[in-house]
Amino acid sequence: MRREHDSDQRVASRNSAGAVRVLLETCTLHAAVKLDIFTLIGKDILTAPEMVRKTGWDSRGLSMLLDALAAMALLNKTPAGYANTQAAADFLSKDSDRYIGYMIQHHHHLADSWIRMDEAVTRSGPIRDRSSVSSEEWREAFLMGMFNNAMAMRRMWRGPWICPGVPGCWIWAAGPAPMPSISAKPTRT
Repeated sequence: MRREHDSDQRVASRNSAGAVRVLLETCTLHAAVKLDIFTLIGKDILTAPEMVRKTGWDSRGLSMLLDALAAMALLNKTPAGYANTQAAADFLSKDSDRYIGYMIQHHHHLADSWIRMDEAVTRSGPIRDRSSVSSEEWREAFLMGMFNNAMAMRRMWRGPWICPGVPGCWIWAAGPAPMPSISAKPTRT
């Protein structure tokens, strides 16, 4: 029985540490997207001092952020500097048509509400002082984030698929470029 208890404690400890790590990585990603680090680097290899010269940011803080992004496998760190990984170039650089940074920024704007969940539980009413569309920055992140989601869904559609619950309905998509159209097609019996 003691061995089971020790094992349960190790699992709980590992899970707690994992949850903290996910939170810290999320905060790191939010900061990097908000600062547009991945677009700044683009296809180049840049050192932290080069980025500081371009941006005027704090050298120590930027170096720590870049190292954290490298540890998360979002940047490649070499003696020559930092470069985007393929995933970062594809999804986190505004130069990519697959950019999802707006959705990440939208989540960043919601994070304070989640962090203050204890207040929501102990008092009546919302804890957020403003809505997702109360400022230009928040509105852009929300609307463009929804657009990012729609475009990602569009790329996933391939056909033909049968529309569940709709007799004779097929969804057809030839590939990522054209939007799917719904057309009646006889069902096979």
